[in-house]
Amino acid sequence: AQLEQSFGNYDDYLKSLDMVCEIGAFDAPHAERITQLINKTNQFNLTTRRYSEADICRIEDGGGRVYTLSVRDRFGDSGITGCLIVADGTIDTLLLSCRILGRGIERAFLRTVLALLRREGVATLSACYLPTAKNGQTARFYDREGFTPVARGADGSVRYTLDLTAADTAVDACYTIECE
Repeated sequence: AQLEQSFGNYDDYLKSLDMVCEIGAFDAPHAERITQLINKTNQFNLTTRRYSEADICRIEDGGGRVYTLSVRDRFGDSGITGCLIVADGTIDTLLLSCRILGRGIERAFLRTVLALLRREGVATLSACYLPTAKNGQTARFYDREGFTPVARGADGSVRYTLDLTAADTAVDACYTIECE
């Protein structure tokens, strides 16, 4: 908090943190942590779908992608604090631990994964926001990231689509992104 107050603007503060966001693929040694995140994260979780380790393995074995996010900065290593699952052309799950919120990392994570998917030849992607009592802060996340709403449910859910060939995947200079 003291460091943040010493800067004239928030971006300069973020740059001073020397944040490194490491984005990797699912691996067995981290399965327990990924499952824990999926089953306990509520605030920044766009669908709050819950999965077991076996479910995650089935998604991977079925051609889906499970991306993990680890974050470290000048104050320490937060470890695996995010997960994004893509299956059947849809972002099934996107979540981040509350430990790293408020720094724009969620945008850097999403945009990096979108760039990776585009390089793999994915042209369009869909996503969904499913509201809960605790995830209201994510209600407009996909809107802010350029996704187009295509259907709205009476329960507040929203289905989206994104043209990945035209999507903005630029990441702010506040972060160093490393991909495994």
